[in-house]
Amino acid sequence: MKTYVQRIKEICADEYGITIEDIDAHSRHRTHTLARWTAMELVNRYTPLGHTEIARMFNRYSGSLTYPIQEARHLLKTNKAFNRTHKLITERIEESE
Repeated sequence: MKTYVQRIKEICADEYGITIEDIDAHSRHRTHTLARWTAMELVNRYTPLGHTEIARMFNRYSGSLTYPIQEARHLLKTNKAFNRTHKLITERIEESE
């Protein structure tokens, strides 16, 4: 499961032009935040892991996972650019399965 989460992080980092370390860092840079939110939402969607396990894989505590997932889902409905990027990432994940 850890490798699957790592693969999602790699794809997200690649699409956003950052590193996996940037995703795991506590940076509030918008690109890092969007990549992190996307990765968290996709890990939540594609794995049976609970919030505690997902949070640990992103160097976070479980209480800090609800907001990013909600925001990513909100952006999917309201932001066309985010939606396009998310769709590309989703397609890459599904191709790599």
